[in-house]
Amino acid sequence: MKKPRKITREENEELSLEHVRIALSGIDRVLAFIHSVRLRTDNTSLKHIYSVIGNGRPINKEDNKSHRMPQYEKMSYHLFEGRKIYLYFSPIQDFMPKFMLLIPNHTHRILRKLNDSIPDLEVSLAEYALDLRCKDNKSASMLFYVLRRYMYFHHRADTSMIGGKFDGIDVSRKTNAVYHVWQKSKCRTTDIKIYERGNNKCKKGQGWPYKYIDRVRIEFLARSRTFTKKLKIASLSDFLKDNKFSNFANDKIDFRIFVKSKYLPKFSQDYLAKDRTGNIESFQQEYFQAKSFGINLSLCTAVATFMSPLKEMMTTAIDYCERRWRRGYKVRTFRKR
Repeated sequence: MKKPRKITREENEELSLEHVRIALSGIDRVLAFIHSVRLRTDNTSLKHIYSVIGNGRPINKEDNKSHRMPQYEKMSYHLFEGRKIYLYFSPIQDFMPKFMLLIPNHTHRILRKLNDSIPDLEVSLAEYALDLRCKDNKSASMLFYVLRRYMYFHHRADTSMIGGKFDGIDVSRKTNAVYHVWQKSKCRTTDIKIYERGNNKCKKGQGWPYKYIDRVRIEFLARSRTFTKKLKIASLSDFLKDNKFSNFANDKIDFRIFVKSKYLPKFSQDYLAKDRTGNIESFQQEYFQAKSFGINLSLCTAVATFMSPLKEMMTTAIDYCERRWRRGYKVRTFRKR
């Protein structure tokens, strides 16, 4: 797809973007971080891993469905340096690595210790995340609506929502909402997720009561192929030197509108294409539907330049995250000498 044209200042001023101004003014700050990391290795033994992270306790798959991996027969739970680690072993398929370690809330220091103690660790999966902290739950709802309405993700084919039926901005819900973006229409997993959330202490079950929502989180999932092919990260050691957040995420931070087409909604109109769960007002879903109708979208979309302030906040947060990460590596290298 060709790069979309930019709309002029005059066109922007004619768009009456009160909902965007309200959403952006409700943001307190933007934070970027690596939310969770999954590591893999074949070149060690279970005894050695236990000697590093402790024996832990076995977990029945049915007891912890949120962290289970069906490709493995066994899993165990460990506390290492005060952080949770889920260890998976005894793979069912031969192509799976012997061991997987999932670390939901890691630190750079913990990853370094694991890298020093367990041989040949590679990054199998990582969640790059952006937290857009808001003043209150209504500000978060408005921002969630704006992100769904203007964010465009290249090469993504479908969307879905949980948390209620959405006709636009909904401030009367009981729980938070989650927006999934699917790489393929028939795939079973998503690699991009945008959702309202609050503090972990306020979480109830799998979600947050609406009154406790104070932010919108965007998560980008990177798998092993992405690390080896795109980011050129072959090992955990490489990842510790540079997490390459910007290389991975910046091309995914793209805001668009539709222009010059009688077949597509004008800026002031609703986006009526329905996702898998019957929700509307998603640019991504409207784009996907238009593409299936054969519309030349390279001529019918433009950069939403009025979203530039938010894009700048997001990329600035990512750059800061990368600098802090690299500084952690340099401090460690200096101390080892």
